[in-house]
Amino acid sequence: WKPSDFRPVSMIDGSGSHNVVSALTPCAGGKGIWVGSKTGLSHYDADDERLERIPLGRDGDVEITSIAISGDSVWLGTRHQGLRLYNTASGAVKSYTYDDTIPYAVISNNINKIYRTRGGEIFVLTNWGLCRYDAANDNFTTLPEAPSHTPFVAMQEDSHGRLWTATASNGLYMRERPEWGLVKINSKELGNRQVSMLFLDGKGTLWAVSQDNRLFYLDDNTGEFAKVSVSMPKDYAITFLEEDLDGNLWVGTPDGLAKVDMNHNLTYYSYRSDSDVLPAIGASCRLPDGRIIFGSGSGFRTFNPKEMKSNNRMVRAYIQSLSFPYLENSDDELERLGLNILLYTRGEIRLPYSDNTFTLRLSASRTSDMPQVGYEYMLEGADKGWTSGSGPEVTYTDLRPGTYTFMLRPNFGSDAEVRRLKIIIMPPWYRTWLAYCVYVVAALLFVWVAVVLTRRRIRRK
Repeated sequence: WKPSDFRPVSMIDGSGSHNVVSALTPCAGGKGIWVGSKTGLSHYDADDERLERIPLGRDGDVEITSIAISGDSVWLGTRHQGLRLYNTASGAVKSYTYDDTIPYAVISNNINKIYRTRGGEIFVLTNWGLCRYDAANDNFTTLPEAPSHTPFVAMQEDSHGRLWTATASNGLYMRERPEWGLVKINSKELGNRQVSMLFLDGKGTLWAVSQDNRLFYLDDNTGEFAKVSVSMPKDYAITFLEEDLDGNLWVGTPDGLAKVDMNHNLTYYSYRSDSDVLPAIGASCRLPDGRIIFGSGSGFRTFNPKEMKSNNRMVRAYIQSLSFPYLENSDDELERLGLNILLYTRGEIRLPYSDNTFTLRLSASRTSDMPQVGYEYMLEGADKGWTSGSGPEVTYTDLRPGTYTFMLRPNFGSDAEVRRLKIIIMPPWYRTWLAYCVYVVAALLFVWVAVVLTRRRIRRK
């Protein structure tokens, strides 16, 4: 990913230090973006590219971790100072902090996320549990079915109105209806994995990111989560999920991006030429014109998905070598056939029928900042379609005589370079043209002998 592919918007605080942006939310009506950083709240006008600092009263700078919009009200979660409620019409700011002497106060000053449902409920996710804002009494109530003293880290309402919430250590919970309570979810595919992020795309698909950097989506047909093979580097956590106007899902990490299209094909983009990106976790949104914006360690970045240039062409897969798994002297056989070479230097190989079971060893080249390479392959003439595999070997057994083409590409999207190797399986000796000529001559000789003998018997009679 080249610097020209996105625009940085720098936010340097008064001391000259980098200002980490950890929350981004579109304003009501789509007029700009609310930006939460370690020094407070700002408003960004994407059309004029103008950034305006919003004062939050006498408290001074507060480190904002989450933003939720409810009409003229902007709910702000902070790192250690509880909640702020900013009224955009009047400019008034109200504080909500934990106080063990006040009944129904917010349960912690360390706010991980604020979430507003489509029905208007306001939930506050903290390191000490989950609570809900009671607008009638202007206070907060806990949910008895939610575990206490447990960090809640993510929440998302799905297209069916079900409310999903994730904890850092106690699994995933779901509320079927607003009048029902939360129920813990036991997913076979997720297993013991903890979910760190939830996202709902424009098609109504619920996505989940696990703490071990795996990507899942909820299959409405089965009601179970299914894993998507996105080979992001395990050393880097997935930092954000966002959808573009074409329905592609963008997966962000500190090392680069992966675009997942509607067929789950992958395209990768790297931050290679700009080491200052460092996206913040969970800070992203989409602008009305289709640009995607995400927070970073020194402000935030915007990019246009339609203008991005893929790094897929920098990753190549190779057909490296051949072996015969059922032969004790496989190396001797390769030497006899002249195939103890790097196969990507050849476009065609011929194998005797006795060697119609073989293993192809694969390899790949990539830059150090790209994810681990998986493979997609197909043997034209034997396979019906592309097969995905992460292992470096492919074995075919008992192939019939004929001409095949082995095709290999890295699993980095349909535009990845395809390698081809023509493999000709020679027929057994008894099915060669020479053998057929012998069969014809023998048959003619047999007929001639039969005719001669028949004539002799007739003469004798």
